[in-house]
Order: sequence, then structure tokens, then C-alpha cells
Amino acid sequence: MGARGRENLHGTRTGDAAGNELDCHRTNRRINGHTVPSKAKVSVSVDRTLLREADRLAGRMTRSQVFERALAAWVRRRGQAELDQAIEHYYRSLSAAEEREDEEWASLGDEMLRRGWDE
Repeated sequence: MGARGRENLHGTRTGDAAGNELDCHRTNRRINGHTVPSKAKVSVSVDRTLLREADRLAGRMTRSQVFERALAAWVRRRGQAELDQAIEHYYRSLSAAEEREDEEWASLGDEMLRRGWDE
């Protein structure tokens, strides 16, 4: 699957996976005399009712903070879901001999923990 959208002047893609155009440009910050990109400015469309509720619940947080926290939480959940799938795939792919070996290692680990806690 190829990249969609188009590259902007900064070399970043301005379209999502479905090919929808996104308004996205970077903001820069100076650190120790060097200019480094820190944030990307984006424009998104959101359901008005959802936005009103988010604004109500945000308290003193800015919309940018709300969106950044929500996006970070979504990325963490998606990453965890991918990891869970990979682990499940691994365990489903084990042969009978590999399953027995895994159970033996787990039992050994349990025994070592019991001994450590009993001392």
C-alpha cells in the first residue's frame, strides 16, 4: 500500500491513509542555538457535540492538550493491541513440544519466585 496525500514544503505527508487532505505543518523551537521541530500543527474536523463535551471536561487544559492526550492514549491502546495480537499469534503457532517446554520454563519461574518469597 503506497503513501497517499501529498508532500508539503517540509517533506511531510499531508494526507491520511484514505487519501484525505490534512492541514499539517510543523512548528519549530530553538534549543541550545539549534532549531528543532517540536510539534505539528494540524486541522481536524470533529463532531460539534463531542467537541462541546470535550471542552466542558477539559477544565484548564487547552484543546491542543486534550487532543494530544487523547491521541497519545489511542496510540498506546493500539500499540498494546498489536503486541497482544503478536503474543497470541506466537503462542498459537507453538508445536506441542514447544508448548511443553514453555510450560516447564513457566513452572521453573514459579518455583524460583516461591523460593525467593519464602526466604
